[in-house]
Amino acid sequence: MMFKSNYLIQREQSRRLHKASSCAVGVMVLAALMCGPTTVSAQQVTKEAARWEFGAYPAGLLQFTKGKNRQEIRFSNYALLGSVTRNFGRHWGVEGEVGGGIGIRQKQRLEAPPSGIGQVLITTPSPATLASQANVTIYPGGNALGLAPYVTAGLGVLSAFFEPSVGTPNVDTATYLTQNVGAGVKWFSGRWGVRGDYRLTRVGARDDAPELFGRSDDRYGHRVSTGITVRF
Repeated sequence: MMFKSNYLIQREQSRRLHKASSCAVGVMVLAALMCGPTTVSAQQVTKEAARWEFGAYPAGLLQFTKGKNRQEIRFSNYALLGSVTRNFGRHWGVEGEVGGGIGIRQKQRLEAPPSGIGQVLITTPSPATLASQANVTIYPGGNALGLAPYVTAGLGVLSAFFEPSVGTPNVDTATYLTQNVGAGVKWFSGRWGVRGDYRLTRVGARDDAPELFGRSDDRYGHRVSTGITVRF
């Protein structure tokens, strides 16, 4: 009788445990069915939120290196810019950018003209610049997450504004075609984020450009910038 009683007790406990396990599995399945659409919806909302991005970058530096012609100057600008990006899906988008460079007073060491000897040292503000460009941006890991590295390339125009004292009495403004490539990273917390960016810009030479910049050969500039961005 004792063995029979123990057997019945164990059988009842096993039945209850099986019933409880079945109920737990049922609850988990029901919860998964209820949460599934919510998760998909949240992912869709995140994807929709990353469709448009607007950025302002008040901290930047633009520097053009020395050209092959030693009579052309190298110079630096304090860079300010803004951008609008339209993302098409999670992995690529198109960006429009407008920016300006504020001239920095600096010393320039120039080669003397052929009739002269040695070098000429002048102190003058660097040319101010105004640039606009359109780029295609690729996000290898997608742009819906908090951290979004990217690479970018595009075309644009750059205008340089020279002061007469720089030795350009007949030309005070020149506009050049440009190409640029770069990379950077965006970090978002919700809709707001920060961005760090690097660009290498090629400025095409012009025969009618000022002697001090972009006449004899193409020039190359390096730009670094950082700022805030918001996405919708």
